[in-house]
Amino acid sequence: MQQDEKQAQILRLLGAASMHVTLELGRTTRTVQEVLGDSEGSIIDIGRPCGELLDIRVNGKLFAHGEIVNTGEGLTVQICEFL
Repeated sequence: MQQDEKQAQILRLLGAASMHVTLELGRTTRTVQEVLGDSEGSIIDIGRPCGELLDIRVNGKLFAHGEIVNTGEGLTVQICEFL
């Protein structure tokens, strides 16, 4: 079997594998007291300015950056940069 055929076969086998994709807007650390003090309408600072690209992680590894796009049917993420 030639190298190209082997690679194509491997891609066919792996193509159906599931991967965990996370779209991360930001992270923060809060005290128990802060969390217990939250209620509906509370605002949590995620430490990221508006308009900054979000992180796209695949199986926990940073993979790309993207931006939120409103398609009219819902929110989606457009990949802007692969890492």
